[in-house]
Amino acid sequence: MGFENQVLEDYTVPNIENVPFKSIEKKYLRVVVVNYIFLLLLLFSSVGLAVFLFHVPLSEVLFGGIVLLLFLLLTVSFIVSVLSFSKRKYALRTRDISYKKGLFTTTLTTVPFVRVQHIDVKQGFFSRKLNLANLEVYTAGESGGDLTIKGLKYQDANSIREYIMSKIDA
Repeated sequence: MGFENQVLEDYTVPNIENVPFKSIEKKYLRVVVVNYIFLLLLLFSSVGLAVFLFHVPLSEVLFGGIVLLLFLLLTVSFIVSVLSFSKRKYALRTRDISYKKGLFTTTLTTVPFVRVQHIDVKQGFFSRKLNLANLEVYTAGESGGDLTIKGLKYQDANSIREYIMSKIDA
């Protein structure tokens, strides 16, 4: 008997949009804001250092334009991050974990537990102060199927990690 791969015409596929997704912690918005403030401070410190050390005159149009462009890019990026914050949601099911995000375009990533190779729970400095963590799920293969959910309660991230580990060790 040879290889068969029949076309299915009448089939029912579960709709992931019907799955109840949970929002990440609202406290994580503070981490996002603090990170952008540090980026802006770094930008302006770099400009000040360039002016002081390399005697770059602020009146030069090109230098001013570059600084303005960087400031505008950071500002637009910050606004998009804040507006899209409420769109960051995740769902844990019996056989997979899903994460969706995005403002203008929505990205939905679903990782079946059978593909999971490794899971990390990480905390940055500010996240640790707010008892938040990132859950990083690494998958088999090089298809870019890794998943990172930022802004979970530390306890929730560890619980999800333990649940997934119990599913892949079974």
